[in-house]
Amino acid sequence: MQTPSTPRLGKPLAHILLGLVLSACIYLPDALYGLVNSQYSAHLSFMDGVALWLASLLLLGTPWKTVAYAIIALIAHLQLGQLLYFSYFGTHFHPQTLGLLLSELDEIGLTLSSFIQHLWFPLGLVLASALINTWLWHRSRGHVFSSIHAPLVLLFLLAILPYQAYHTSAAHDFYPQPTETSLRNALYAVSFFIGRNLAAADPSPHYAPYAVHETHTPEPAIIVLVMGESLTYKHMQLFGYARETTPRLMTWRDAPSFVYRPAIAAGVSTRVSLPHFFNIVREPGNLPQITRGETNLIRLAQAHGMKTYYISVQTADLVAHTGGEHADLLLTQEDLLPDYERKKDDILLEQLARLPLDEPALIVLHQRNSHHPYEKSSLPHYWVWPIEGLLRHEYTVNSYDNAIRHTDALLDDILHQLRERSRLPAYFIFTADHGEMMGEHGRYGHTLLEPDVARVPFLFYTTDEQSVWLRAARQLEEPSHYEIGLLLARMLGFHIDNPNDDGRTVFVSGADLGGGMGWMEVERRPGGAFTESQVQVKTP
Repeated sequence: MQTPSTPRLGKPLAHILLGLVLSACIYLPDALYGLVNSQYSAHLSFMDGVALWLASLLLLGTPWKTVAYAIIALIAHLQLGQLLYFSYFGTHFHPQTLGLLLSELDEIGLTLSSFIQHLWFPLGLVLASALINTWLWHRSRGHVFSSIHAPLVLLFLLAILPYQAYHTSAAHDFYPQPTETSLRNALYAVSFFIGRNLAAADPSPHYAPYAVHETHTPEPAIIVLVMGESLTYKHMQLFGYARETTPRLMTWRDAPSFVYRPAIAAGVSTRVSLPHFFNIVREPGNLPQITRGETNLIRLAQAHGMKTYYISVQTADLVAHTGGEHADLLLTQEDLLPDYERKKDDILLEQLARLPLDEPALIVLHQRNSHHPYEKSSLPHYWVWPIEGLLRHEYTVNSYDNAIRHTDALLDDILHQLRERSRLPAYFIFTADHGEMMGEHGRYGHTLLEPDVARVPFLFYTTDEQSVWLRAARQLEEPSHYEIGLLLARMLGFHIDNPNDDGRTVFVSGADLGGGMGWMEVERRPGGAFTESQVQVKTP
């Protein structure tokens, strides 16, 4: 149906003006979202505005409804992905994030579902924009030029970016810019992922193999290794946090055989951090050392006749490359249902109580209760701070701190079990797979290559106050996961010789086990926790 103005304007002018309107509608979600979220500073530059207008002209010139719908849907998905990501993390997603999205869809869906009350606005903006764009395309039929060449030209222009990514040596050109629009940042990130990560398939770095030397037969002992989840020491009262998040651990603080230190995680996601930790691997992308299993903690313990137990309230897929599949007893969340749904991490206490503590054993307990959504991963019994009817930051911090109260009680109960039940010298070691950001620089969660994601606790306790391993633990100022693993290997009677270790650099791997999502390099300095000035972010 023609509008009255079309005959007077003519198709050329109508096409130009409708292209401007369509461009404005595509940009609208960014403009309105920036009004609500002051940290979002995207604006449309002149050159990007021209590019968007030309793309709008080609979209209007697309003669096929299905193709036009597909292009509009693509635009909406790119914008929505960036705005949702920014709403949660406080930053734009980058090319490496896409690999994580593909590998952890279930976890991401769970996180977004719990955070949905804070996502309606960007979701509504993008949906409204897509509906308006669809309506404009329909209303423009008969008023604009239409040609089968229009979508072909648009697809050709889109294909240029992946081609450039495949050949470029300036990867930073494809990384998000704070002042660019969601569509532009997402388009460049996807193009880089397609052109570099899928087409180019960069090879993993090459490292010299490690050597494992048996040093002694360890004394008969019980070693309980607790792997926490998404826990930053910055929110633990034990490390100076203002809130009473760890009141029960505070009673252990002055015990002569209790050690607590800030530590550095091996990675920014569970799927990467755990294989590095359990295989005592220092370097990012060192897949051969991870997959060979010769430095795996479970296998080292078994080599000296220790019983091995791996009990996890996380899903079975996270056991991959940890050696847990070789344990004498392996239990994961799937095995612990439906009790896990009612008891959460407390089910680990029940499982520990069933294990004999009168023969040498390595017991691995893997938590979940600090995993987002925090209030769904921990028990209300431990909550202290309110979580209903709050703004995003207060809700996130309160629910997270409540979850840490649960961890505090869990660890205290484990320590008491060891002290009261073990007939052998008992050792307790605790760290977390990675940290969690709680609003630092406006960012939340993990998986980002940010120093705060690497900040985790290290706790050590033994019932043997004269133990040489207690002295060794006290000498660790700010251990990395790799250094904690080396200590465990020594306790198990092995020395690991790593010819790649320069003794100065600590690596924190990105969310790709092969190193394809980058990493952080931390230059060690004596005294105090590492600072951002010691960190360099590297991309493959």
